[in-house]
Amino acid sequence: MESMPPVKRRSGTWPRAFRCLALLLIAGCLDGSGVTEPPAAPPTKSPLPPTPPTPTPTASGPLYITGAMGPQWQWFRVWRNGPNGTPVTDANVTVNGVRIPHDIAEVYWGEILDAVPVGGTLTLKVIAGGDTLEATVQVPAIPTITAPAAGQVFASTDSVAVTWSSLADPDRFDIDVNDNGPIYYLSGSARALNNPPGGVVHYGLGNELHWPPYSVPGSARAFKIPAGVVTDYPAGNIVSVTAIGDTFLKFSSSPKATSSVEFRVSSSVVVGLK
Repeated sequence: MESMPPVKRRSGTWPRAFRCLALLLIAGCLDGSGVTEPPAAPPTKSPLPPTPPTPTPTASGPLYITGAMGPQWQWFRVWRNGPNGTPVTDANVTVNGVRIPHDIAEVYWGEILDAVPVGGTLTLKVIAGGDTLEATVQVPAIPTITAPAAGQVFASTDSVAVTWSSLADPDRFDIDVNDNGPIYYLSGSARALNNPPGGVVHYGLGNELHWPPYSVPGSARAFKIPAGVVTDYPAGNIVSVTAIGDTFLKFSSSPKATSSVEFRVSSSVVVGLK
C-alpha cells in the first residue's frame, strides 16, 4: 500500500483556527495598559443639604433708641422693651440718609461725610421690624469758653472757675474734665480714695459715685470745678463745655418707638497742674 506523501506547508503559514486564536490574544494584550481594570464602583449618592438653622424669633415690644448726635459723629443704642432690654442688631439707622453701621450688641456708630454747620438740620431715622422713629434737629450754637485760658496751670488745691458764652440756651450744659473725669494715680497697695466734693451728681438714671460731667441749666454761663478734680494728668487736663439738647428733637414715629437721643456740640481748652 502506497503511503501518502507528506503535506507540504508554505513557510510562515498557520492553519486558519490558529491564526484567529493568535489575533484574539494579541488584541487582548494591546487593549491599553494590558492590566485588567477592576469594575467601576457604583455611583455614590449626593449628600443631603444641611438643615438650615432655625431662625431666631425677632424680639417684640416697644422700640427704644438712645445715644448722642453731633454735627458729624453719631452714636446710638437700639433696644426692644426699654433701655437695657433686648438689643436690636438689624435696625436700619440713617442720619441725613447716610447709613450708620451696626457695631456690637445694640450699638450703632459712625459719621456723615461733612459736619453740618450751626443752623443746619440733621434727620435721624431708625427702622426696625414694623416700627419707625424719625427725628429732626437744628444744629445749635457752639459754646465758647472764656475761662480758664488754654495752658493755664492750677494747684491741686485750687478750684477752677469755668465761664463761657453762647448765642442760645440749650436744654443744659455739661462741664467735663478729661472726658468724664480725671484719672487718679494711686499706689498698688491702695484700697481707698476720697471722692472730691461734687463727685456725686445727678447723672443718667440716678446718682453715681464719679467725677464730672457736671450738669447745669441751659441759662448758666459759669461753673466752678471743685478742688482736686484737676490732677497731674500726663497730657494735661481737658476742660470742655458741651451744649446739650435733649428735648428739642422733633420726633415723628410709630406708637411703639420712643427715644432719648441727645444732640451735643462742645468746645474745650487744656490746662495743667503746678
